Amino acid sequence: MNKLQSKVSVFIRKRKLVILSCVTIAFLLVLSLGSCATGLPKPTDSSDSLLIISVDTQIPQSAPAGLSSNYIMKVKGIKNTITIKPGRPFIFAPNLPPGEHVTVQLQEKVIVVGGNWARGGGKGLQPPEPFTVPFQLKPGFITIFPVKFTFIIKQPRRHSYTYGWKLDKLTANEKKNILNQLRERDAAGFSLWKNEFNIQ
Repeated sequence: MNKLQSKVSVFIRKRKLVILSCVTIAFLLVLSLGSCATGLPKPTDSSDSLLIISVDTQIPQSAPAGLSSNYIMKVKGIKNTITIKPGRPFIFAPNLPPGEHVTVQLQEKVIVVGGNWARGGGKGLQPPEPFTVPFQLKPGFITIFPVKFTFIIKQPRRHSYTYGWKLDKLTANEKKNILNQLRERDAAGFSLWKNEFNIQ
């Protein structure tokens, strides 16, 4: 197991699923997931770089809506943070400068919209947690962030749900699949960028 795998595994072990008891499911079904971007950001000059974060969302149809969770990721030396939201297959971060970077922390923001929910812990911003993942951005290149984020809601028993984020290190083949998906979604925009696997 390499250092990145070890760090991600430690972070995952620290995460605890929160039991959600649905007092009533007869409420307005509202889930703030956000819309996914339809095209890749275009480079403004040859020095631009593009970081792309892969996100998966697994929510059963039976789960009452009204709760979501975002991650706010901080990169060392960068003032602006990156918000990772469920419901979006890709998060684009086009404003980071080329060079060697490393993330320093994740902070969860729990969003509850309507309904009567009883849950452990509080809503809103949770305490930040250390999260160290190095990555490199090159001028003119798309870079796939080496960790995939998956938001999951499960129903272990009636009217009771668990939710949580699962983090997985991406393999080279998984990165290639992501790049192929991006090319299929926006061939014109994809052609404006280079990538480490020379996919065109």
